[in-house]
Amino acid sequence: MANDVRRRQILETAARILEREGREALTMRRLGAELGIRAPSLYKHLAGKEEIEAALAAAGWEALAAEAGAALQPLAAYRSFARRNRRLYALMADRPPAHSPAGDLVLFAFAHGLALLDLAGAPAAEVDWAWREGTAAYSPPAPKAPAVRSFAGPD
Repeated sequence: MANDVRRRQILETAARILEREGREALTMRRLGAELGIRAPSLYKHLAGKEEIEAALAAAGWEALAAEAGAALQPLAAYRSFARRNRRLYALMADRPPAHSPAGDLVLFAFAHGLALLDLAGAPAAEVDWAWREGTAAYSPPAPKAPAVRSFAGPD
């Protein structure tokens, strides 16, 4: 239980460092200093920077899926999340989820590609145009009908 609390503290602190100072600043030494503990003590809770980054990315994908899933305009929510969490989203881009957070691969690919262009500094007018056109053109796939099985009896 205490390990879970400390792990959560470490990850919350790592998220703050990431957003405030960037990925390069997210080191075990920097994290330990922020928490007021020696860096080697962090290894009792997490295997290292790779595990911290993976945990932050996974939490980011979960937050994004929840936010986009609850929104009336999921694409707008996706873009808003990426813009508000630029450094976290850049970290997430290196670790895509195993499945689309929105449940629709086309939607995910469109939103993810445009979010990356947005964060990379592509001309705002062009990115805005692409978001508008893509949003207007997108239509979710029709729900799949359940498979119907027929059982032919003996003749």
